[in-house]
Amino acid sequence: MLLHVYSKTKGSSRYFDAYDKGSLCINRKLDMDDRTLSFTARTSDVFKYGIELEGYIQLSRASNNDEDKFDLYKDEYVISEINMDSSGKAEIVARMNVEDLEGKMYHYKLILSKDIYNTIKGIVEDNNDGWYVPQQEETGTYVKRMEYADISKYDILRDFQSIYSLEYIIHSKTKSVDFVIGKRGVDRLATFIDDFNLKKLSVDTSTYDLYTELEAYGYEGLTFESINSGNDYKKYITNYTYTTKKKRYIWNAPEYTEDYDLLIHAYQKLGDMAVPYKSYSADILDLYSMVRHSNQYDRYEYDLGDTVRIMDSATQTYERFRIVEMTIYPNAPHKNSVILANKTMRLTDLLSQSKY
Repeated sequence: MLLHVYSKTKGSSRYFDAYDKGSLCINRKLDMDDRTLSFTARTSDVFKYGIELEGYIQLSRASNNDEDKFDLYKDEYVISEINMDSSGKAEIVARMNVEDLEGKMYHYKLILSKDIYNTIKGIVEDNNDGWYVPQQEETGTYVKRMEYADISKYDILRDFQSIYSLEYIIHSKTKSVDFVIGKRGVDRLATFIDDFNLKKLSVDTSTYDLYTELEAYGYEGLTFESINSGNDYKKYITNYTYTTKKKRYIWNAPEYTEDYDLLIHAYQKLGDMAVPYKSYSADILDLYSMVRHSNQYDRYEYDLGDTVRIMDSATQTYERFRIVEMTIYPNAPHKNSVILANKTMRLTDLLSQSKY
């Protein structure tokens, strides 16, 4: 695998192979499909190959036999850190190139009510900078009228991610922004088992965002009170599956204009919030990547957003979770790791809450 290094103006470029192969690492997160690339090289090669801050890096195949299991060749990165020391080594860190999406600012942006696909397409493809949204059928989900001020394309997309429960698939080299309403990925048969393909498991649990009641308000104060027969026609719904403690979350969702839609999505939201957050950090043996030319380990294939199984006797863990973060070493797959969680915590979900 080669690194194609560009200057910050893209006026020149060179192929770079003189890096520590085992250090090449790509970190991917479910949130905004964010990606970071890092690797180690000799300090002298940093100067020799013109590696500079705000320059660009793409991954290129060293041969036609190079596989692209995780779509690694579809991205471009912006060099954001070059850390050098007296030992003669340098660590380079680059982030996914979404400069065009971040750089296009709107002093005022009016979003009109229409299908979410056409809305996102209009935002992404505004400015004719090469970014596009792959063709989709109309989803039946409609964006409500919204107004924004002093905001970038990228931040509007991030806002939509939270409001409409979207998950993106972004490729910065091909400049595509695809999305899924709900959850991307599939329910895999892949199982990580201690003493086999699970080297180490760390478990973190918390109830910082655990709520058992949810009170929701839609457009112009809309409530679901009149149709909430399951809760004696109250303004809130309940879920005491884990605890009977009363902790209420106030959800302001002006994008909803129908009480039925508001109630359905409120139940979905509370279903996630009424159980403790669990996060698993797993060092794994990526058998699927390590044995590339065999179908023997196809059942252990996985990707970001997929649901997999964890079986670990030391932590008494026998559960199914989604992959919310991956750390990939293309040249050393035995070092790969994943982070799994039963839900994705988002700061934007906490901005409009009140506790009782």
